[in-house]
Amino acid sequence: MTENTIAAIIGGMVGGLTGGLFGIAGTLIGVYWGNIKSRQTSLESISASNKNAIDIMRRENFNTAAAKLRAAFAPAQSKIITEFYADGRKLRDFFYEEISIHAAAIEEFRPFVSDNIAYQKAWDDYQKTINHERGTNNEEYLWTSNVFETEEGIIPPNFTGAIIDKIEKILHIASPN
Repeated sequence: MTENTIAAIIGGMVGGLTGGLFGIAGTLIGVYWGNIKSRQTSLESISASNKNAIDIMRRENFNTAAAKLRAAFAPAQSKIITEFYADGRKLRDFFYEEISIHAAAIEEFRPFVSDNIAYQKAWDDYQKTINHERGTNNEEYLWTSNVFETEEGIIPPNFTGAIIDKIEKILHIASPN
């Protein structure tokens, strides 16, 4: 073996080792970088999925509370239409009993309301209308005659219509934006 042959063999071995080391290093860097990118993509996907799940959960909670609010007021709306002219006293007693159910539904829905001041005002107006003249001699007239005088002194066309308007105002404020 000549000196050139030995140098060629050593050069080939060094070149092969160097190439092999670079190949191994490249593979390791590729695996490491791919792992980082894969993890980052997975985390972004999980984050987006969690955000979607939270949005869906919030929407479902809103819809449930809104349905309960509408359901709490539905019997009152129906009762006004079907029973007022039959007996105003029964209607009065019904509303006095239902006000606690309405209050519970109002409070359950409150976290979802964007304008809490308007929502509270609508609820207060409804309660004032239901309790207008309560405990006075005018109370029975109010519920049996279907007219009442407001704080402004105006007599609306009918008392039950005013109640329906107050309920509709609450439900409108509680509707999704």
